[in-house]
Amino acid sequence: MVAQVIMPQGGQDIEKGTIVRWHRRAGETVRKGDVVCEIETEKTVIEVTAPQDGVVLRTLYAEGEEAKVFSVIAVVGDPGEEVPDALVPSKVAVSGVEKASRGEGQAPPPAAPARAGGGKIRVSPKARQLAMERGVPLEGITGTGPQGSITAEDVLAAAELVSRGRVREEAGLDLGRSVPMGKVAKATARRMLLSKLSIPHFYVTVAVDMTAAKKYRSDFNSRLPDADTDGISITDLITRAAGRAGRGRGGRIVAG
Repeated sequence: MVAQVIMPQGGQDIEKGTIVRWHRRAGETVRKGDVVCEIETEKTVIEVTAPQDGVVLRTLYAEGEEAKVFSVIAVVGDPGEEVPDALVPSKVAVSGVEKASRGEGQAPPPAAPARAGGGKIRVSPKARQLAMERGVPLEGITGTGPQGSITAEDVLAAAELVSRGRVREEAGLDLGRSVPMGKVAKATARRMLLSKLSIPHFYVTVAVDMTAAKKYRSDFNSRLPDADTDGISITDLITRAAGRAGRGRGGRIVAG
């Protein structure tokens, strides 16, 4: 008897999960309750178990691929049993994933688009102007626009990395290269954007005379023995002031 292995939801509002690792592949024997694969959602990593004894007849997704929740990701049954077409999503028949599960080769992914003119950089006028204003070399930026062109957003991202001192050698990344976000980071970003768009915000600003604080910082840092030490920053002073302001008598934190 054929049984389906279903992609679990793993939490409210979760729409997709990613196959992290297959513990059992097509042709391998499983017992009910054995871990077939691990899947990752925006909130957690879940072990998916076999619904019955038998053999993994087919895996429908490769490691690293996403599948919708409650969709079929594998099929378990008796050795040699035929899998009804109704159990196999139509997208699998044309995606080549079924070949991967049987160990057959797949076509390599398409190469990144070449730069125009045999090496000429594709860049929008706005991006070129921003690069000149901010002193960011275009040669170090990987474009994310059409046909690999460099956009204004790519230049701004590279400028931010430079301003933070995260040069290519230190970060181990090309300037401006997009780094894939993890599931948790994606969920956090989506919810922060939702709160920004749907919840009224107001901002309070206070003017503070930092003359004495800046002099204290300068005097303190000048007395440090190690020239390579960064010393204390303005943020350090503000953090200390906030901590002292929140303390009541006896050094206890005041609630509220």
